[in-house]
Amino acid sequence: MTQPTYIHINSDANPIESNRRYQVLAPTDNMGIANLISRLNSSMSALRTGTAPIDRALVVGIHIKAAQLIEQGGHAKGISGHLDAADAAMGAYLQRCLATGAYKPGPLNFDELDAISDAVDLITWQLAELPAEITCAYLGQLVKYLRGMPQEARQG
Repeated sequence: MTQPTYIHINSDANPIESNRRYQVLAPTDNMGIANLISRLNSSMSALRTGTAPIDRALVVGIHIKAAQLIEQGGHAKGISGHLDAADAAMGAYLQRCLATGAYKPGPLNFDELDAISDAVDLITWQLAELPAEITCAYLGQLVKYLRGMPQEARQG
């Protein structure tokens, strides 16, 4: 099996791995895209079971934010309502999980699960169908979003 090909996009912050500096690797081939989709789907599975650690919850939330930016940019039009509902659901879920000041995973409400699951399906479609240049721009949007996150949201 061949290894995926990546390009490097520099980033200063990574909430997905608590407070470590890293570089986001943007896939430039189908195998890299498949790995990205796999990571998103495994994160969604952890959310679905109510056992998602903060890094898994943030993977899904960040992908939703980046998908909104792609949709606003004119790619994959017509899905903003689904993405906005999922963004609101993720916000409510994270707020509930952080209510004590420390992250404690819990179950999604049915409407949250429905909205977020729909968004993950749409994001998976986006990643599989958009050209590599758009996918790299998508990951660039992820980096921009990561840089804009408050420090407390980066800590797991």
